[in-house]
Amino acid sequence: MNLLRDCYEVIGKSHVRLFAVALEKSMYDGDPYERCFEELLNRFDRMVSRVNRERDEKNRGLIVLAESSYRENLEVVASRIAKEGHRWGQLRNLADIPYFTPARNTRLLQLADAVANAVYGRYEHSHARHFDIIAPRFDQDGGQLHGLRHHTRNLWCMCIACVARRSNQQPEPTSH
Repeated sequence: MNLLRDCYEVIGKSHVRLFAVALEKSMYDGDPYERCFEELLNRFDRMVSRVNRERDEKNRGLIVLAESSYRENLEVVASRIAKEGHRWGQLRNLADIPYFTPARNTRLLQLADAVANAVYGRYEHSHARHFDIIAPRFDQDGGQLHGLRHHTRNLWCMCIACVARRSNQQPEPTSH
């Protein structure tokens, strides 16, 4: 348990930018993994674009995923998105298609697994201890949280993603 806590503290104290999507499967008729993957690609692409604008650079990002049983499906989705775009537009800042490798081959994917476990623990079991350590590392800019999204039927969810989304929504114009 101490080693695990130490891993989360390393992530929490680092300068990484994290991305995660928590989705209640019952909310989505299609493949929830496809939807989350598409959203993660979009959020990462937008972060690279934002950093490029801030630094007046033209960098590209690379996405490396752990091998999983969803690899073939995600490769098809990634290829489709690269050619046709996604529901929010086109990817513009990726160097290549996402790559897959066994998590045991790289410590960064092992840390990504730790992040996924903390997010899963928070949203599936309400265990926030590890999540709270890494929460400040989710991509944000100008006080707006970009790196974490929670799709839930609970309109009053008080997680940081839902609170941030509600606070950033523009009020509907009223007519008198």
